Amino acid sequence: MRRLLVLAALALVCGCVAYPKGVAGLGVPAAFAEGEAAYLAGNYSRAKGLFIRFKDSRHSDPFTPWAYYWTAKCDLNLGSPRAARINFARALSSQLSPHLEAAALMGLGDAYYAERDYAQAYAHYRRLKSGRLGGRVRAEELELKLGMCQKELGRSRVADRHFSNVIKTDASGRYAQEAAKMRSATPSRTPSRAAAPGRGRWYVQAGVFSKSQGARDLQSRLRRSRFAFSVVTERKAGAVYYVVRGGAHATEAAAKSEAGRLQSAGFQCVVKK
Repeated sequence: MRRLLVLAALALVCGCVAYPKGVAGLGVPAAFAEGEAAYLAGNYSRAKGLFIRFKDSRHSDPFTPWAYYWTAKCDLNLGSPRAARINFARALSSQLSPHLEAAALMGLGDAYYAERDYAQAYAHYRRLKSGRLGGRVRAEELELKLGMCQKELGRSRVADRHFSNVIKTDASGRYAQEAAKMRSATPSRTPSRAAAPGRGRWYVQAGVFSKSQGARDLQSRLRRSRFAFSVVTERKAGAVYYVVRGGAHATEAAAKSEAGRLQSAGFQCVVKK
């Protein structure tokens, strides 16, 4: 039952999107529309194959970044959140439009949630709420997912505030219904990646800044090179620092592998635990 509630909440918005002016104005290509139709029919394997074929044959097409996005959505539904993260990051790095950036950032949060890395999922959702892209997604959906992460991280009181906000703003809507269910549900018994006993958590750290703008600038340059890094805050000796880092790795070797790719692309980085 718990699993069904989570899947239902993550899948509230899964239909075709309304493409922004400049993309929609070109007309949706038939091959792309075929992939969307397969997705909506629940045939995720076929949809993924169609989107992959589309992006591989149309590298410069303005719909190609969206094909990465929909491939990632298929990956999530097929139970491959790691693959989904890679494709969401590629869609995000295109910087095609704020609409796609917001959708891909939300998708990254969903992928981390599916991997039970609730801290990273929360960080991505929080970026949407506090950044310039917040207005591009449904506020009720975002609030619901923030609450879901807090619930899994054992912060029930904070989670309940998120759920209450959803219920107040969405009234009798579907987000309010899901929030009510999540508020009464018990947290998953499966430990998150952040709290799994006996499991390391290694990160690739690309930079530390005293001002947020420097961290955001580095994050943007990493995105353009197709690296999905987050900006998190750390407090040391009473001061706040902005840290640019990648996702969590279970082993030091995996983190060093990512660090090697980053260094090959011309970025300085260190591996931290």
